[in-house]
Amino acid sequence: MDRLFVNSDYSRLRAESIGLSTATLHVVKGGCEVVGRQPMQREQLGLPADRPLIVSCGRLVDFKGLDDALSAIAILKKRGKRPLFVMVGEGALEADLKQYAAELGIDSCCHFVGKLEPARVFDYYHSADIYLSSSKEVVRNIDGFRYTHTETMGRSICEAQGCGLPVVTTDAGGAPEMVLDGKTGLVVPQGNADAMAVALASLIDDARARRAMGEAALQYARQQLGWDAVLGQYVKVMTSLA
Repeated sequence: MDRLFVNSDYSRLRAESIGLSTATLHVVKGGCEVVGRQPMQREQLGLPADRPLIVSCGRLVDFKGLDDALSAIAILKKRGKRPLFVMVGEGALEADLKQYAAELGIDSCCHFVGKLEPARVFDYYHSADIYLSSSKEVVRNIDGFRYTHTETMGRSICEAQGCGLPVVTTDAGGAPEMVLDGKTGLVVPQGNADAMAVALASLIDDARARRAMGEAALQYARQQLGWDAVLGQYVKVMTSLA
């Protein structure tokens, strides 16, 4: 094997930990459409236009940390921020998450829209104010093998920035590598709903900072995360091996 492409430094370290040679590993981060900010009328999605809209996309499974996200939304509601939270995706925990939202008293703030076609997913990116990635690292033991299940990159984080959205993400796995902390988004400790709520509130309260981060996110996506940039990196490595 001449080269093995991995999608983050986190993935590289995991590959090295099972004995793969550092010399064969090459990190290429990102890979997403960069479409820019295309605001759309929220009414088309059945959502009010006068409340801060936070969107998350992905499977409804444990390592996505959506229980922490819901706890953060509850904190925001208690603090009078009037958040709306849309979760795009399906998964085994949907019923549990809906029940938890009801227990927190935020079911009216939360919308589970299920699995959507890519174009519909982008409608929610374009309608949102902030993108939230709440993932965490979940350790599993399978047949005596210890395995950490988490984000190795987070493509939806890349897609959101490609739509000009500021991102709040946890520090789980490779997710924090996909944003420039303090410039294109904010990184918070995984599993910490209070820190997540503080980061979200800071962007809800400061429209200027939110817009500036979104503009920086779009520029970063164009330069580093979009398919043109990523394919260029692949071609460069493959050409060097010819």
